[in-house]
Amino acid sequence: MTDCRAAGDDEFVLAVETPNSRGECRAGRAFARGDDILIVVRPEDAVLAPPGASSVDGRLAWQGTIVDGVFRGPRRTLTIETAGSRLNVECPATRGLRIGEKVTVAVDAANAWAIGRG
Repeated sequence: MTDCRAAGDDEFVLAVETPNSRGECRAGRAFARGDDILIVVRPEDAVLAPPGASSVDGRLAWQGTIVDGVFRGPRRTLTIETAGSRLNVECPATRGLRIGEKVTVAVDAANAWAIGRG
């Protein structure tokens, strides 16, 4: 995390920059630079973008590789491995993505929440 600012209504906006992600997310409390945080995202709120895209349209973005996929009727749940974590992403079942493919996972700041670890 690089910056934390009040957003009103007892919410905060955190500017996040790590070797594998960059962008903004929300928080229910203020965090200090260097605090250990976990960013939580619902799989249906994540969007896949081409590999190498960073902070897509101001969204929080992670670079990763597809390591698993499960078909669920009209939807498909993909598991994306990033540096230090795994993300589940929902996408249309007809989207032509393969295991091993590099992608960017992007999430609107309003749908990504930081919580403290520990």
